[in-house]
Amino acid sequence: FSHLVGWTSSPPQLQRRVVAVGDRVYLPLAYHGPVSMLDATSGELLKTFPETAGADEVIVQRGVLVVAIRKVTEERTEQAKQLADMARRRGSPLEDRDTGKPLIQAFRKTENRAPRSIVALDPEAGTVLWQKTGKEAAGLRPLSLRALGDRVYGHINRGAICFDLKAGTTRWTKGSLPFRTISEQGAVCWSKTKVQLLSLEDGKILWTEKPVLAQIRDVFVIGDSVWIGGFKPFTTGHKKYTGPVWGPYFAVQRDMKTGKVIKEITQENPGHH
Repeated sequence: FSHLVGWTSSPPQLQRRVVAVGDRVYLPLAYHGPVSMLDATSGELLKTFPETAGADEVIVQRGVLVVAIRKVTEERTEQAKQLADMARRRGSPLEDRDTGKPLIQAFRKTENRAPRSIVALDPEAGTVLWQKTGKEAAGLRPLSLRALGDRVYGHINRGAICFDLKAGTTRWTKGSLPFRTISEQGAVCWSKTKVQLLSLEDGKILWTEKPVLAQIRDVFVIGDSVWIGGFKPFTTGHKKYTGPVWGPYFAVQRDMKTGKVIKEITQENPGHH
């Protein structure tokens, strides 16, 4: 099922569901399933955490299991089943971009309507340490959940938020651009008009720069640099197949302390893919 939604313009939330730490592996064993803990050597099922049903993102930090959850609704279950059944049929509309895209878009709308929550557990004891539900987690942005040191970070309702890892108490909140990644130097945030770095200590903006790219796909912090990969404005001359994603991929290196561009990498023979 996962490969069917992989070709659409934005990625399905399947990327951050497997974590390996020491001799343990944590992951949901089904698309809407709860997180299970396996023995990394044998694959033996050691424990399942029913509180995490609908696990969307999984983090293990300093012995704490933190899970972002989308509630498993009847609507979600039924629509996922319909798509899976459709995919098994020869000549399925999912096999063609033009007929499959509306179906995938409807699927995504259903997924996005599901209530969000965040839960933290002690995986060895199997006990819940804290939980965020309702307004506290309703606007959690997909792929924004992060953990570093003794804190958990996320982007909720157009703002950055920082929780204590073990207690779940809110350390700070700050209106900000969406998270892309975090490191000890700060949180890298991006929109079509700005690239910013936020302090992890209090959410203060450390620097703001204009983006080189029109659309971002990858952000990596390496040493004292942040590498940002993505696309610039592009036209193919065909109205249907135009826009950034139809053009060449670029990589931009910025100084992590100042945000200034150090290097820009462009292919010698740019073209789609």
